[in-house]
Amino acid sequence: MAKAKTAQHPDKPKRPASAYILYMKDERENVKNNHPDLPPKEIIRVVAQQYKALSEAEMKPYVDAYERAKEDYDIAMEEFFVKHPEERGAKGAGGAKKGAAKKGKEDGDDKPKKGRAPTAFILFSQACRNKYKKKHGKSLGFKESIY
Repeated sequence: MAKAKTAQHPDKPKRPASAYILYMKDERENVKNNHPDLPPKEIIRVVAQQYKALSEAEMKPYVDAYERAKEDYDIAMEEFFVKHPEERGAKGAGGAKKGAAKKGKEDGDDKPKKGRAPTAFILFSQACRNKYKKKHGKSLGFKESIY
């Protein structure tokens, strides 16, 4: 079953195209004209190989264009959130950053995540782990537990 796409606010700015997409837009027609017999999937593959082979100097205009567009996008998003503060926490609104701290277990925390009932296996393994800690004064690491 496919996930339903979340509706986005009509005023929300679109994310900028990456350096690769900008290069793809420029080079796709050239490859298409030079190799008219190639199917679209192969054209994309050829352009991708060309992009991977670019030096930093050749890639720089595309990276610079992306960075300028990203700066404009960031400014537009801040203006969007000023006008629509209710959208800041909305899913897909760009409110949360990737790699943000995860809720739930921390290192050394034996408690399950909030809001989730522990399974029988979790309860059993916690009891065994606590017994082992009391007996040996330390807990098993992953390698010790499987060997």
